[in-house]
Order: sequence, then C-alpha cells, then structure tokens
Amino acid sequence: MGRFPKIRAVVLMVCLCLLTSVAGYAECRSRDRGQLTEDRRPEEFGAGLKGRMDFLNRVLDQNVTSLEMTSQQLAKIREIRFSARRARIQKDADIAVVLLDMEQALQNADPDVPALGVLIEKKYRLKQERSMIVLNAYVGLLGVLTEAQKEAVFQGCGMNHCAGGASAPKKK
Repeated sequence: MGRFPKIRAVVLMVCLCLLTSVAGYAECRSRDRGQLTEDRRPEEFGAGLKGRMDFLNRVLDQNVTSLEMTSQQLAKIREIRFSARRARIQKDADIAVVLLDMEQALQNADPDVPALGVLIEKKYRLKQERSMIVLNAYVGLLGVLTEAQKEAVFQGCGMNHCAGGASAPKKK
C-alpha cells in the first residue's frame, strides 16, 4: 500500500515534465516560423547586422502600400537584394571550399600548421567580406527610402504607421 502513492507522485512528475516541455517546444516553433508580433525587435531575427537586415526586409515586404513606395524604389530594392544574395552565395561557396581544404590538410599524419594558418586567415577574410556585403545592402536599402519612409519604419511600423503588424525598434 505504501508503493502506490510513490508511483502516483512519479507519474504526476513525469506528466508535468512532459507538459512543460511540449509547451516550450510549441513556443519555440511559433517563433521559428517567423511570426512577426508587435513586440519583436531586430535582435530577435538574429544577431547583429544580419538580424537588422532580415527585420528591414520583413518590414519593407509587409508595408509596401502603407509606406507609399514607388515602382522605382521597388525596382531598386529588388536589384539590391538580388545582387547581395548573389554575392553572399558566392562568398558562402568560397568559404565552403576553404573548409574542405582545411579538412583535407588535417587528414595528413603531420598537418602543415603554417598552411592551415593561411587557410584560417582566408576563411575569416571571406567571412568579413560577406559581412560587408550585408552591410552595403542594408545601407543601400535605407538609401532607397525617403526620410518620411525611414521615420515610419524606425518609429513604429505595425503600431501607428504601417500595416501588416511589423514592429520596428524605438530610437534611443
């Protein structure tokens, strides 16, 4: 008779653990789907510049009408996005080749440390160039917008000015 309360307690604990893990998983999945809510900020799209770029792209896509973007602006935005995407793909391919070279060099019984150092430097130089591509695209996208459009994007898209539910960071 003393065993049944212990079994019930264990079963209850397991059920509670499963329930909390399922709820946490569901929360993570909803954020992974990119659901843009009014409290999301660029930092939640990813760290640093890439997150800000993803955020700006999302705001621009969801608020074309409310930002009153011209056909020339839309064409320039498409051009910037495609050229940046093309350049990023090329840099990613170059980085992948360097990683393969490093893997091959490490398979030797006696790896050449200076040669590996050169490959590591090349990999980080390529990553820096890739970051500059994103930076130039971000600045280019901002350059396409008028001052009023920039203010709408950074002062409260989704809250007061823009449709689509996209929110923007508050200026400090």
